[in-house]
Amino acid sequence: MTLIEVVVALAILGGAAASLVVAHQRLRDQQARAARMAAACAAADHWLAAIREAGVPLPVGSDGVLPDADGLRWSTELVSADPMPPFEVEQLCVRIYPPGKSERALLELDWFQSTKAAAGAKGDGVGAKPQAASADEEAR
Repeated sequence: MTLIEVVVALAILGGAAASLVVAHQRLRDQQARAARMAAACAAADHWLAAIREAGVPLPVGSDGVLPDADGLRWSTELVSADPMPPFEVEQLCVRIYPPGKSERALLELDWFQSTKAAAGAKGDGVGAKPQAASADEEAR
């Protein structure tokens, strides 16, 4: 082998090694993001299940910190101002954010709740006194 062949072979190997390092770093970044999203999903699921069991509606246009979730934050926004006939439910968008000041949500969930229960809601929806379940809620 000549010196030129050796240099070309080393350049090809260097390019392949650099590609592998970049691909490995991207894989690690994707795994870390997937782990954060899975943790956020589990925390949101636990929180929303507790709200559903308590029979309290989610507050509309509100935000807060998820309990026991390492600082994950939540916010709600009304998607549709008109109740969906014939069910008399409203649709909310629930967003889960990472701790800190990030404006990019980890999760966005659709949440449907009875407009009757929401009309009588007071407080932040967490730890509030349960409302009597309506026939619409029990049907769901």
